[in-house]
Amino acid sequence: MHLVGIAGDFMPRGEIRGYLEHVDIRKIRATPRSLRNDLGLLDGLMQSIFDNGVLQPIIVRPIDGDFEIVAGSRRLEACRHLKWNTIPCHIMELTDKEAYELSLAENVQRRTLDVAEESSAFARYVDEFGYGGVSELARRIGKSEQFVSQRIRLLDLPRELIEKLTTREVTLSQLREMVGLPEEDRQNILNVVISERMSSRQVHSIVKHIKKNQGENETMPGKASGLAVLQNLQIQKSERALGKSALALQICLMRIDEVIDHFMDDDLLIRETLMLQRTVIHQQIDSTLRLKKKISRLSYNFLM
Repeated sequence: MHLVGIAGDFMPRGEIRGYLEHVDIRKIRATPRSLRNDLGLLDGLMQSIFDNGVLQPIIVRPIDGDFEIVAGSRRLEACRHLKWNTIPCHIMELTDKEAYELSLAENVQRRTLDVAEESSAFARYVDEFGYGGVSELARRIGKSEQFVSQRIRLLDLPRELIEKLTTREVTLSQLREMVGLPEEDRQNILNVVISERMSSRQVHSIVKHIKKNQGENETMPGKASGLAVLQNLQIQKSERALGKSALALQICLMRIDEVIDHFMDDDLLIRETLMLQRTVIHQQIDSTLRLKKKISRLSYNFLM
């Protein structure tokens, strides 16, 4: 067996700890504190191992005459599918807490966990191995306390929202904006966010409007619902688009005027053509601004 050292928080600097050895795969068992709900597709990993071997040994610890997997479950399962008899292992004597920390650190660094799995793993660590709670965990995995706290707070969200986050239909910052909203409003916002690919800032604006009107509803029955606020914000989006169009036309009009001034003393036909273009653009500006004004009134009346 080969003696190897591990750097990091799990031992004093310079200490030699652990052995590198090929272990019978049949003697390696799963951990009761698995971080992952699903190992995912293994085809690519199996092909890589078949072509190149296991480039990084898995980490195990001795338990009752066998070994328990600490880090490297996907590599282990890939080798089982390939019908390997042994697998290179880094064998370490670890407490339950150390094993969990090491497993968390590797999975976070490799980004192998989805957000839901990561949140659950962090919460379990704080519950079972507190010893300083969030700050201790943050130091162990090389992340900020804010990062750890935000992940744990995600568990307060309904399961369907966490699933949307896991499938990357929405972002973490967008979900945080929705915390505390009634289920109907939250679902309406979620549908719009996904279909319109809204930014977190737009989600914040929607939620702000909804919460404001929820407060007014207590003293002013008949005020707009959350869905009405969403529809109103779509109207406002159209209003802003028309405003930008009017501005673009006004800039165009300025450019036409500059050209007209430049050709003031030149061919009369050119000048008359440019003046006609100027008139058409001016009419487009007036038409756009009138439509914007109508939509603005509609937005005002919508929430009354």
